[in-house]
Amino acid sequence: MRPYIADRDTGRELWTAQQCATHCDVAPATWRSYVNRDQAPASVGQLDARTPLWDAGEVTDWHAKRRAGRADGS
Repeated sequence: MRPYIADRDTGRELWTAQQCATHCDVAPATWRSYVNRDQAPASVGQLDARTPLWDAGEVTDWHAKRRAGRADGS
């Protein structure tokens, strides 16, 4: 099963920290570290008191830019 979370107002897909980490091929603790150091996109909301959510498009774009930066040696 692949649960899907979407913002009713905007229709954008939202990801949990685990989903962000999986997409970026890092451990969940690494994703949280990026977030805590303001090196990753900011969360856009919360599912509940303990589950922040990120815009999947923003995470995808951020990750692509990071990979491109590594490829060109920056």
